[in-house]
Amino acid sequence: DEGLASAVLTQAWTHGDFHPGNVLLSEERTRVTGVYDWGNARSDGPSEIDACTFVLAVRAALSGRPLGRLVADTLRAGGLPAADRALLSAAAVDPDDGADDPALLPLLTWLWHVAGNVRKSPQFGRSRWWVTDTVAPVLKEASRWASALR
Repeated sequence: DEGLASAVLTQAWTHGDFHPGNVLLSEERTRVTGVYDWGNARSDGPSEIDACTFVLAVRAALSGRPLGRLVADTLRAGGLPAADRALLSAAAVDPDDGADDPALLPLLTWLWHVAGNVRKSPQFGRSRWWVTDTVAPVLKEASRWASALR
């Protein structure tokens, strides 16, 4: 709550599951020709979440590491890696815009992703693979934070 109190997020149409697999490119791969799978779209979502989702999804695809582990690493490091920050800046997104905590945007992005998938289908919550790769690493890191605060 404290980290969000001063954060500045832009309310806009958001996709809700914005990753490279939902983007169609021209034959030359030089321009976007379409975006599909708008099932989680909202007219009043935080647009920074879509940008951060895309950046994290690209990093997951390039590294072969699941989203939950990437987000846990980001939280442990206290913020996004420089390369991710540069990509967000190129999209006119400042991951620290008013936030007291540089890990706030990736954590919100993860929460948005988890909530969206669970809303889509309760099967996600019953998937051992999904919980192990997407949910457990972030919860484990959050538990470490809580222990450090005591």
